[in-house]
Amino acid sequence: MILPYVKPIFKAWPEDCFLSSVICVQENAKNWIWDNYIQISAYKGAVHEEKYRINFWPTSKHHHLVNFFDYCPFLVKNAVEYDFVEKKKVRMIDFIRDSIDFGYYVSLTVDEFFRKEREGAEGFKHPIYIYGYDDEKRCLYVGDCFDDWKYMIKELDYDIFTRAYDIVKEQSNIIGERRVYMYRLVQAEYNCDKTRIKRTLEAYLASEDRTAYRDRYYNNKYYGLDCYRGLMDYLNGRKNKKIDLSSFAFIVDHKKLMEERVGFLFEGVESKSEEFRRIKNQSQIMLNMAMKYNLSGKLEILDEIINMLGQMVSSEKETIESLIESEM
Repeated sequence: MILPYVKPIFKAWPEDCFLSSVICVQENAKNWIWDNYIQISAYKGAVHEEKYRINFWPTSKHHHLVNFFDYCPFLVKNAVEYDFVEKKKVRMIDFIRDSIDFGYYVSLTVDEFFRKEREGAEGFKHPIYIYGYDDEKRCLYVGDCFDDWKYMIKELDYDIFTRAYDIVKEQSNIIGERRVYMYRLVQAEYNCDKTRIKRTLEAYLASEDRTAYRDRYYNNKYYGLDCYRGLMDYLNGRKNKKIDLSSFAFIVDHKKLMEERVGFLFEGVESKSEEFRRIKNQSQIMLNMAMKYNLSGKLEILDEIINMLGQMVSSEKETIESLIESEM
């Protein structure tokens, strides 16, 4: 039993990959993605840490109080605490199988000791996204960024899953890690709202959060274009050290979506669409250069990446301002 899914739009963050792989089963779901996946954020404190990560805002991390899963019109979301399942004397694996039979995709946090790079070592807790199961093979079909941190759906043996779940159940007191999240796909109509897109693009350019969403880091975050300036500060502090590649993978996702959004929604803007395509291609080059820097440690590569980021910010700002003035 495997629930419907398509190839994800995104590649960087597993939660975005999962959401897009489910809702894009419906043709007009991409309209909702184009309307909403514009603004971005990053935690300021990470500038001086080992990892600096940029995400969409609001986030798709389902254990946050407000996230894309909560207000996506194509999903119904429910959450049940582990203790509730345990008190019903139901094995978690049976609860998941029953949920899938009722049409619910399931997500929960497990210890991913089974990852190739973990070599059996415990201690890495992370959400997995479950699309189905096979009793004959005794496996779940789960999605996450696995081998080489690429999102994929893999078979996870029932016994390995049970051990991975038990570790978190016994060791974690974090509420968000002790819940099962269930998502059911529903039919919905959604038309793009160019006024909404314009307002969000303006907030993106102004590096401001103009939503009502809040999280515990709200007052210590970069938004919009400032996220890239924070990334440049982070890179300047990582000379002679390896850098976090995840934000570069995210930038590729963001620019690819920006190119698609303009190409499909706005007529007569070939020059702007071409500029967004150039920015997207540059973002892929930056990702490749970041990987090369981590392998070689050559500072001239890092300096070139920082320079390219500055150029990208300037180009994107100019192109979006021109788009807003001429088409919105």
